[in-house]
Amino acid sequence: MRYKIKPEKGHMVEKERFIKENKELIIGILWKNGSVYTESRPTFTNNYDPKIGIQIFDIKEYVGHETIDGEVKVFFSETILFSEQDFLYAIVKESSYHEVLRGFGWENDETTDIVIWGDLTITKTDE
Repeated sequence: MRYKIKPEKGHMVEKERFIKENKELIIGILWKNGSVYTESRPTFTNNYDPKIGIQIFDIKEYVGHETIDGEVKVFFSETILFSEQDFLYAIVKESSYHEVLRGFGWENDETTDIVIWGDLTITKTDE
């Protein structure tokens, strides 16, 4: 039986990190709606702190997730000049930003974090 875990107030955020020399670019997406799916009843709930949340890939029973209607937020290290920030922000708005950033020498640290927090609703599902 599969289970669906849904943050009650849509508390779900995704974060990617790119680095180049002494510069850091963090791309965050605040999802307005999303769910996590598990293959069996999730076991993390006994130690879950809604103020801290959990990285969804750390959920032992994880089998997938869906996200809906995200808002992109971009964070720049202090070592990135304002003129370069405008250029990078325009790149991030493109769907192929991973490839474009790599073409300009930015490296993705290959870590994508997706965190849920707050009160959760857990239900059995056939989805």
